[in-house]
Amino acid sequence: MEREHGFPLLRQRVTITMLAIDPAAAELPVSFEPRPSETGFAPVLAEVLDRVGQRTRALDVLGRALAYADEIGERAWLPELHRARGDLVAAADRDEAVRCYARARELAREFGASVLELRAATRLAGLVPAERDPLARIYDGFTEGLWTQELAAARAVLGR
Repeated sequence: MEREHGFPLLRQRVTITMLAIDPAAAELPVSFEPRPSETGFAPVLAEVLDRVGQRTRALDVLGRALAYADEIGERAWLPELHRARGDLVAAADRDEAVRCYARARELAREFGASVLELRAATRLAGLVPAERDPLARIYDGFTEGLWTQELAAARAVLGR
């Protein structure tokens, strides 16, 4: 299989930039075909697509990235992929969002990715009040960076 060196990454960045500048670019026939080490762009691309009214395409991007990550065993971005999917489905399917956030939190904990665990736990506790105690334990583990967006969001959910 012939591989384009460097261009897929550049194409991802250009697509995200185009969509951020001109929402009409969402109508262009741009596809997301993940390659090794590029699944990390999927959550960002999905968020941009959603912001310009292309939720179906955003979900497709995440679905492709999740399937590809599973196919090749690339696990590094799984917590963010599940969290992003939860964000997209939360308004329409609360139960599915809860499953996505719980899976993202579980994977992030398994990987030792504290910020990703906090991000997923914050979203989960926002939907399920009983999840605030686990969020508080995660939050209390942070001793610096308390001004960051992720910790501020957790504080808001916790009412601190």
